[in-house]
Amino acid sequence: MNHFSVTDQSYISMVILVREFHYCPGLLRKETMQKFDLILTILLGFVTFFSNCKLPGNVFYGKKADGNLEYLKESPIGLQQCVRMCYLNRPCKSVSYNKIQLTCHLHEEDIQPEALVSDDCCHFVNNITGTQNLMKNCAQNSCGLQESCVNLKNAKTCIKSRCSHGMYSYEEETKMCFRVVYKTFLNWTDAENFCQRDRGHLINVDTANKNTFISQQLQILSSLGHSIFKFWIGINDRENEGVFIGMNGHSLNFTNWGDGQPNNYDNTCASEADCGTTRKSGNWGDECCGNLYGFICEIV
Repeated sequence: MNHFSVTDQSYISMVILVREFHYCPGLLRKETMQKFDLILTILLGFVTFFSNCKLPGNVFYGKKADGNLEYLKESPIGLQQCVRMCYLNRPCKSVSYNKIQLTCHLHEEDIQPEALVSDDCCHFVNNITGTQNLMKNCAQNSCGLQESCVNLKNAKTCIKSRCSHGMYSYEEETKMCFRVVYKTFLNWTDAENFCQRDRGHLINVDTANKNTFISQQLQILSSLGHSIFKFWIGINDRENEGVFIGMNGHSLNFTNWGDGQPNNYDNTCASEADCGTTRKSGNWGDECCGNLYGFICEIV
């Protein structure tokens, strides 16, 4: 099948032209405008499908902006989540993302490519925020299998992604898609339900490397002023006291308990301490499952 070839600029201009004509008061009757709605929807889908076009979103891999231009930094966070954060943050127009430290740097300026600095650890995305969004919710998604569609100013872009959920970060060494939730505090069961809604589970920390990496992310989080001491992880001994199992129901092949842990004691509640937490030190503890903490999700 032959595909049509449509330039990004001509495509955008065509859509804007049709919409301006469509919504000009007094030009069209209501019934005719409804027909234009249908025609416009079909036209958008038709052109996107046959041209396989990717509207102008500017993603520069191996580039970053000058650090002095940032006004906000968040971590740990994934690239897709970083772009979405900028999209929802009115002053933000572009981001620099560090894939090693998983830090998101928000910029108020739409920095041009020639002003960027080369850095293999970083990616830069501009043209992000705006009041108009022609491709609502990336409805006409022409991204590849390992790409995620993200809305930009008057357009969309496709961002390389190895995680099925846009709020998750990918860690290369452990091949892990994870999410540190540090602004929502839930009990252990509700935290697991939260992760399941993302099609994941509370994290299975089954190797020393994985435990070290999570510890490093929590240390970065702490350095940015988020003073959260405990995070739920995917272990518990609710079925058999003293025998901790993972979310898969299997016994643990790696542990990193803190001094005197697990001790089945928590003076904050009357019940037994049956659910596992980790700290920025990487040490684990057992806590009452009803306590409210941050948590770490993982999609396998």
